[in-house]
Amino acid sequence: MWSRHITLVAFLFFGLAGNLNSQAQSPDETVSIDRPSTEVQDPSTTVKLELLEEFERLDRSIRELRSKLDELTRAMELSEQEREKKIADLESRASKIESSGRALRDEKISFEAEYKTLSNKVEVLEQFLKRNLGDLVSASNITSSNPSGSPKDATESTEENTIQKDHLERFDDVKDFYAYVKAEKFDRGLYRDAIKLFSDIVTQYPDHDLVPNAKYWMALSFHNINPPDKVRALEIASSLIETLPKNHNKYVDSLFLVGQIFYHMSRCNDARSYWERITREFPQVASKAQERIELLNNKSDCVQQ
Repeated sequence: MWSRHITLVAFLFFGLAGNLNSQAQSPDETVSIDRPSTEVQDPSTTVKLELLEEFERLDRSIRELRSKLDELTRAMELSEQEREKKIADLESRASKIESSGRALRDEKISFEAEYKTLSNKVEVLEQFLKRNLGDLVSASNITSSNPSGSPKDATESTEENTIQKDHLERFDDVKDFYAYVKAEKFDRGLYRDAIKLFSDIVTQYPDHDLVPNAKYWMALSFHNINPPDKVRALEIASSLIETLPKNHNKYVDSLFLVGQIFYHMSRCNDARSYWERITREFPQVASKAQERIELLNNKSDCVQQ
C-alpha cells in the first residue's frame, strides 16, 4: 500500500513539474529540430528520480520492519503459549502431589488406628497371660511330679520343696527376702507362694518400710491367681489408698490396680473414677491410665453401674 502512495506522489510530482516547464516556455520560441543528442538532462528530473529511489528505500525498510514486527509478535505469542503450557503442567503436578499427600495421610491414620487396636489386643492378652501363667506353670509341675493325676494346689506343690528355704529367718535382711519373693515367686507367676511369703513380711515386720510394697504385690497376686480373688485384692489395694501418702511409690499403682479390678468386675463407672483420679492428680504418669479409659470407652459389653 505504501508503494502505491509513493508511486502516485511521484506521478503527481512529475506531472506538476512538466506543466510548469510548459507554461514557462515562450509561445514565440521556436524549437530547434537539430538539438544535439548530448543535451544536459534537466536537474529537476534527477531530483525526482532520487526522491523516487529514496521513497522505494523507505518502502522496503517499512516492509522489513513490519516483517520483523510480525515475527516478534508470533514469537511473543509462542512464548505466551509455552508459558501457559508450563503453568498448566506445574499445576497438574502440584495437584498430583497434593492427592498423594492426602492418600498418605489417610493411610497413616488407618495404620495408627490399626496399630492402636492391635496394641489393645496385645495388652489384653498380656494381662490374661499374667493372670494365668503362674497357674499354668504350677499345673504343669503338678502333672510332671504327680503321674497319678490327683489335683494339688500350686502352693502345696512348691511348699513341699521350699518349706525350709523360704523362711524369712534364713535371710539377713528383710530387703533381701522381699527381693527374693518378688523375683522368684511373683515374677515367675507363683502367685500363691508370693501371697504367703509377702504376708510373712507384713505379719512379722508391720512397721517396715517395705510393708506397703509387700501388700501391693499381695493384692496384685490375688488379682492374678486363677480364679482371681477380686474381693481380697480390692480390700488390700483400697486400704493402701486410704493409708499411704500420695507421694508413696505404690499410691498411684494402687489407684490403677483398683481401677483394673473394677474393670474386670465390669464396674465401668468405678474403674473410670479411679483412672480419672490418676489423670487429674498425677498427669505426669497418666498415659497408661488414659489408655485404659479409652479402652473402657470401647468396651461395648461393659455394664454401667
